[in-house]
Amino acid sequence: EYNANTLNRTFDALQLFGVTQAYPLIIKLMTELSIMKNQDKKIKNSEKFLEFLQALEKFHFINYAVSQQPGNQVEQYYADRCKYELNESNYSDFVKTFINELRNKKVVGKGAFSEKFYEISYSDDFHLIYYIFDRLNNFKRKGGQYIGLYNPNKKLLTRNFDIDHLVSQNLDNYPFDTDKVVDYLDNIGNLLVISKHTNGPAQNMPILNKLAVFKEKEIQNLPEAKTVINLWETKRWESPEDIIKNIIDRTKDLSDRAYNE
Repeated sequence: EYNANTLNRTFDALQLFGVTQAYPLIIKLMTELSIMKNQDKKIKNSEKFLEFLQALEKFHFINYAVSQQPGNQVEQYYADRCKYELNESNYSDFVKTFINELRNKKVVGKGAFSEKFYEISYSDDFHLIYYIFDRLNNFKRKGGQYIGLYNPNKKLLTRNFDIDHLVSQNLDNYPFDTDKVVDYLDNIGNLLVISKHTNGPAQNMPILNKLAVFKEKEIQNLPEAKTVINLWETKRWESPEDIIKNIIDRTKDLSDRAYNE
């Protein structure tokens, strides 16, 4: 069940990223896996197939979903890998080599990734934001520990989790001119995916009041709630410059972890 759920989540991610170039290679590995007769090798290689898919997911997240690089940069590589004679004896080595080669092929560096990550916003990247917080909240979680935040169904009207603007879009609570702040509110550094029942009453609170609610209700369930509390509860919120700096600093923190983890 754990493997099936992991498989489904990875395929959902590849669909979100618009990955099609790797499909022939994915089908080749799935086909070879399905005809393996040695059950011990089949079980071992099933784990390797998951590692293969997760490496694909990470590669395409960094280089294409966020950095918006042209997809044809890896088409020939995938096509060449499809020509490899695959069997149950060399399956594991093939996947290991593929993952190492893919890691060495990182098209964009951390700096270029960060520049594009800073452009992720509520208005343009709704589903990608759910995906990012899904993966950050579930880093190193397995099986029943996993809390699914990203749902690929774009027609779904009611979700269990909302994207919250941490510094509220209603700026009436702040005793200064907020015109400078408005352009930063949709930035991913000002966003957090939280449960709908928490977001409702906290939605328009000043940020420090909101963090207190998160501390009471969300900290045990979603690690990113704890992270933002630790990052922001001692910050200054007395001017537009304070707000902008805090949002930018958190965007950098999210970008670093999204790239590295």
